[in-house]
Amino acid sequence: MKKSILIIALAVAAAACNNGATKSTPEQTEETKIQETTPDLYGKEWNLVELNGKAITVDTTFPKKPHLIFEKDSSRAMGNGGCNGFSTHFELKENDGIELSHAAATQMACPNMDIEQQLFEILTKVKSYHIDGNSLTLYNESKEALARLEASAQ
Repeated sequence: MKKSILIIALAVAAAACNNGATKSTPEQTEETKIQETTPDLYGKEWNLVELNGKAITVDTTFPKKPHLIFEKDSSRAMGNGGCNGFSTHFELKENDGIELSHAAATQMACPNMDIEQQLFEILTKVKSYHIDGNSLTLYNESKEALARLEASAQ
């Protein structure tokens, strides 16, 4: 009798473990699908090369190159506008959609703030992106290119 109760208990426990491991919420499944289709977005430093269709020139007054880094696990994007460091949360959507929240940035003053200010402005307007090789283009709602960045290994 004790053996059959033990066998039944082990069978129930094994079944419970199996069922729990395969269950997932629809949100987790959708988020996982989107993240799996965007592996090229992560693990790179995306250096800013164009803003609103115009090439940018990084001169000696920039303490750092303007760039973005996307972190997969925390859904954070961070970087530098050329003077100030910043961080923002992002959410990936279907069909290469992306939304970035307002960035929190340090408040240092530098001689050349135009590019940084433009970068911070466009980040709030980004609605989609496209990766082509080592090039990342960010688009607004009307599919107009706002910024182009080029990848370098982190």
